[in-house]
Amino acid sequence: MVVDLFNPDDWLKTLQVHGGRVSKVQILLVRIFLEAQSPLSAEQIWQIAQSIRPETCRATVYRTVER
Repeated sequence: MVVDLFNPDDWLKTLQVHGGRVSKVQILLVRIFLEAQSPLSAEQIWQIAQSIRPETCRATVYRTVER
């Protein structure tokens, strides 16, 4: 499977292929990944996600990053 790194749909399909769910949080995280100007740690990603969607769980972010 060829993945376009700038296409969020390809990211989400890849996440599904590897056993991940596609929820509102995963869609948010993909948006954060694609908009990042530099590499981010899982903690930084969680902080950004929290600022957009306060109910985002730290564990969800870490599990998604691990995939």
